[in-house]
Amino acid sequence: MLVEWEQVKQRILHTLLASGEDDLGFSQETETSYISDHGAPGRSSLDNVEMAYARQIFIYNEKVVSGNLKPNLVELCTAVAERLDDKECSDVWAMVKQMTDVLLVPASDR
Repeated sequence: MLVEWEQVKQRILHTLLASGEDDLGFSQETETSYISDHGAPGRSSLDNVEMAYARQIFIYNEKVVSGNLKPNLVELCTAVAERLDDKECSDVWAMVKQMTDVLLVPASDR
């Protein structure tokens, strides 16, 4: 798929260049990055709630990568919502837990 895309891309570029115009009209102007405007370097732009969830996902990934037993990500996120005393998020995570606890049974042929 990637090789096919490269071939198509090359055909398009050759077609554009063969049209007689060497300049495709790209401007050489530099644009300022908005990333540099946010906070000090090395600092996250996440707020405390986002950081709490990101931390749990980091812990989950670390345990999976290191070959430990895979922790329950829903329980980790539920704990964050409870620690933040966020009733609505706790309810959502409780619903997610109920949905993930449903046993999947393959459909039978009738």
